[in-house]
Amino acid sequence: MSASLRNSCVAFEVLRSIHVGLLCVQHHAEDRPTMLSMVLMLISEGALPQRKQPAFFTDESYREPDSVSSVDEYMLTILYAR
Repeated sequence: MSASLRNSCVAFEVLRSIHVGLLCVQHHAEDRPTMLSMVLMLISEGALPQRKQPAFFTDESYREPDSVSSVDEYMLTILYAR
């Protein structure tokens, strides 16, 4: 978080927003909350459901990034997964 925002935010609300955001990007659609449940999670103070391991990175699927080279005059492109 930007240092300029630290004094003007409520850390609990920021962490809650991040948690809900992570729930919204679950790999399987059935694991994602509906818009109604997402709004309710943001405005309530109840416990949030556990999020699952992100689909884009698990211990079993980790591999080195592929390198793609271009033969342009001064260009070399290396792809890294986010």
